[in-house]
Amino acid sequence: MAKKGEERTEFQDFLAHLEYMGYEVQYTGSKEDEQGLYATHHRRPSLWVFKRFVGVGVSISYCMGQNAVTCLSDYLKAINEFNKRSIVSTFYTNIDGESPNLSICAMFAAPYERRAFGVFMDEMHRDHDEMRKASDFDFYAEDDTVDIVSTAQVS
Repeated sequence: MAKKGEERTEFQDFLAHLEYMGYEVQYTGSKEDEQGLYATHHRRPSLWVFKRFVGVGVSISYCMGQNAVTCLSDYLKAINEFNKRSIVSTFYTNIDGESPNLSICAMFAAPYERRAFGVFMDEMHRDHDEMRKASDFDFYAEDDTVDIVSTAQVS
C-alpha cells in the first residue's frame, strides 16, 4: 500500500488488516484515500472505513423502505433495541433524499494492534449479524430487499 520510499501509516495497517479479512479496499489514488475508503467483501456488507485522530471508524448503511416512515415510532424503538444489544456499534437513522437509511457505526479508538482490531471487527460483525436476524429489520427494509448504500458516514 505504501509507495517505495514512503512510510507505512497506521491507517494503512488497519486497511491491510481488512484486506487480510477478505475485504477489497477501493483505492482512488488520491489524497482522499487517507480520509476514508470503501471496502467490499464477497459475504459481508460493504464498509466505509475512515480515519480518526487515534484509530478508525467503520460504517455500514442500508436503504430502508416505506415501513420505516409509516411506522416511524416503532422503527425508532427497533433501533433502540439494536443499540441495547450492541457490543461495539451504534445504530442510527437519517434521511437521504426521500428514504431513510439505517447506519451502523463503530469506532476503534486506539492505535493499531492486530489482535485487538481483529476482536473489534468480530464484534462489529456480530452486532451487524444480530441486527440482520431481527424480524424488525426485514419489516423496515426496502421492499423485502436490502440495498447497501454507498454513503460516507463521517460525521
